[in-house]
Amino acid sequence: MCGEPVCHLALSEQAACVADPGAQASCRVLFRCGPPARLWENGQMFELVRNHKRWMLLLVLILILPSFVFFGIEGYTRFMEGDRAVARVAGEPISIQEYESARRDQLDRARQALGAQFDPMVFDTPEQRQRTLDALIDTRVIAAAMVEGRYTVSDNALRQAIATLPQAQENGRFDPARYQQFLAMQGLSPGQFESYMRYDLARSQVLDPVLESASAPQRIVTDLLASMQQERTVRVRRFEAEDYRASAQVSDEDVQKYYEANAARFQRPETVDAQYVLLDGAAVLKDVSVSDDALASYYEQNKNRYTSPERRRVSHILIQPEGQGEAAVAAARAEAEALLGKLRAQPDSFAEVAREASQDSGTAAQGGDLGWLDRGMMVPAFENAAFALKQGEISEPVQTDFGIHLIKADEVQPSQVQPLAEVRDRLLEEIRNQQAGERFGEAARQLSELVYDQADSLQPVADALGLELRTAEGIAREQAPQGAPDVFNDPRVRQALFSNEVARQGRNSGVIELAPDRLLAVRALKVEPAHVAPLAEVSEEIREALVQQQAFAAAEAAGQKFVAELQEGAEPVGFGDALNVSRAERQGLSMPVLQAIMSVPEDASLPSYVSATAAGEFVVAQVQEVKPAPKPEDTMVRAEQSALGNAYAEAQAQAVLQALRQQFKVEIEPLAAQAIAEASEQG
Repeated sequence: MCGEPVCHLALSEQAACVADPGAQASCRVLFRCGPPARLWENGQMFELVRNHKRWMLLLVLILILPSFVFFGIEGYTRFMEGDRAVARVAGEPISIQEYESARRDQLDRARQALGAQFDPMVFDTPEQRQRTLDALIDTRVIAAAMVEGRYTVSDNALRQAIATLPQAQENGRFDPARYQQFLAMQGLSPGQFESYMRYDLARSQVLDPVLESASAPQRIVTDLLASMQQERTVRVRRFEAEDYRASAQVSDEDVQKYYEANAARFQRPETVDAQYVLLDGAAVLKDVSVSDDALASYYEQNKNRYTSPERRRVSHILIQPEGQGEAAVAAARAEAEALLGKLRAQPDSFAEVAREASQDSGTAAQGGDLGWLDRGMMVPAFENAAFALKQGEISEPVQTDFGIHLIKADEVQPSQVQPLAEVRDRLLEEIRNQQAGERFGEAARQLSELVYDQADSLQPVADALGLELRTAEGIAREQAPQGAPDVFNDPRVRQALFSNEVARQGRNSGVIELAPDRLLAVRALKVEPAHVAPLAEVSEEIREALVQQQAFAAAEAAGQKFVAELQEGAEPVGFGDALNVSRAERQGLSMPVLQAIMSVPEDASLPSYVSATAAGEFVVAQVQEVKPAPKPEDTMVRAEQSALGNAYAEAQAQAVLQALRQQFKVEIEPLAAQAIAEASEQG
């Protein structure tokens, strides 16, 4: 008896049948199903084992020994040296190697995305490193939840997922050829990709239900929109610090005390005074000269570029044979010759005759006008005849695959060559750029050698290549000061300048490629360590801060006194024009002032007075009216509900992850703090 049919197609091949039920007949052929092979009958397998025990034990030993060699010894080594884990999930380590690999991958992706603007100081921070570790832990926690929850993906679900891959679609249907092309681009076999896909589908079962089920209650969305759109009519009076500066009195002793109490505020970062050479096209181009003979020779070699070819404006009359064979062609030719006789007698009537007799539907109405023609635009027979005519001449009948033509040369524009004088400047620029390009390659090679041969100075480099030795002062690691040369806006230049070899050992940097035709080398002339600025340098800055502080205190005191007087029934004087404000339309008010205005209850006795401090001023607001919010449109409610629902979903997913971290006993090892702190130490 045959067993059940066994299908030999991969899941990805079966996906085509899932995607196209109409092709199931062909699928039955593709599946190549057949009875299972029966290799052992009547106990032959067990008889073989009994008769060859020693050989079978040897075979088992051969199979087991490599596993011990590769895995047992590794386990022993890990036991002796420790697994150097940064964290553990359910007792299983996340090694420092995994963490460093993930961190490097993130930096590489940022470097590829940003190119020259990539700054490792921005991306390799303690915060970024912490996020990398958290992502690894979350991934491991989800995997543990998959195992414990026994999440599985059926073959049918996997086929359906593969069948709907966007990368495998052709005209909205699964295409096996495109699927194979996609796999080839990823460097994966069908089996490998299906394993990854199955894992990802199982992984999605942990959080997707949370993400897909989360939604924002409509009542909350409606209330939120009402809060955003509710308007209030207000008037404001501002007490600005600038109006009270004259009353401020700051002594030298005040300045000294402020300086001592706020020393950290005057901390100055480490800076470097730099020296550099820049090799670019302009530096090479300045020494390039072109002789008149070289210019004339180049012109002759490239004269065709400045030659406009002959062209003609042509009209024609087309007579098409009626039927096949020589007789039909002869009859068409005879008709064309008869028309030619009329045209020879009245050459100016060509356009009129074309409108009446030409069988070219595209040009007949325009009197047969084909417009301006260059060589190569028409079939050879037509072109040869047209370009053989003088202006105003009409050709003999010309036969092509389209029929019999009568051709007239309406206008002839002869070939023209621009004289050297007209193109001189353009040619000079081309020649100089070509020579500069050749010289640039050689200069770049010399620059690369000289910065290392004379590692303690850029002067020999500048002398050998004829480059200007330039300087820049006060370059900080994080950014270049305002007005610094533009090359120091490139983070790679600052990174090289602050490297140990350049800033500490006084050596030249290597060649930094800012662009393919822009190379730079830099060295440190002077390194100014991080320090607290001396009092003499910042005293005026401190004095200004204290004056502003006292002026604002006086403005605030005046404002609060005004509020107290209003509450006692004083006349509300000094307010500006009425404004209609809402959380969506602030009308230029600062957020603290707006928040104070919106804090007035809807049923409060009006007018009501509130106050708030903003940048450099104390603001008093008179709330005159509270306008109810209009009912939001359904489309607005749905859009806001969707956006808020996404926020809810993300918050709930994070809550689930935190619960899973507790469930699977996530432990952060001391090595994690060390790895994360390295970012700040390297900075």
